[in-house]
Amino acid sequence: MAECANDLISLDPPCPALKKKGGLKKKVWAVSFDKATLTVDVDGNVDTITLATASPANVLTTYTGKKLKNSGAYTLEVGENASTMKQDLSLRVYFYGQDTRDAVDALNQAPEELLFFVQTEAGQIECWGFDTGLLPSAATGGTGTALNDDTSMLITLSGQQDGVAKVCSFGADLAADIAYLDALT
Repeated sequence: MAECANDLISLDPPCPALKKKGGLKKKVWAVSFDKATLTVDVDGNVDTITLATASPANVLTTYTGKKLKNSGAYTLEVGENASTMKQDLSLRVYFYGQDTRDAVDALNQAPEELLFFVQTEAGQIECWGFDTGLLPSAATGGTGTALNDDTSMLITLSGQQDGVAKVCSFGADLAADIAYLDALT
């Protein structure tokens, strides 16, 4: 029987990795997994998004909430043949009128896997769901009881991936990365 090699890679994190701030910014970009083609550069960073041609045009959808309310988590799931990284992206969404309620319902009932692009508090754009996309897996929310209670909904989107979220590098800096994503909305 042939043996499979495990090519470990040395890890000596740079200073920014050791001092990286946690959390995600309030704006998130999303697109159907099957409607986007991503390419990566020689370093493994996502460097282009090509949206499938359609009528009406495919665009990135944005979800904007409040500062320090979105988050992501990883869980290693060991399998018999391969291990995967479960990615859980939790978005805190706010709604009031029927149009925003419809947007929340559409996200909760997404019939196909989605890709998400998030800005971290550490100043990076990350792609969640790169390998297989993410699907809604949980949602909680309500009206609250007291006037100052939380009335938002926390939506978790999950999926099995080959690894952690990929870093995106669409331009020369973070401002260029954000402009690139905004131009696709």
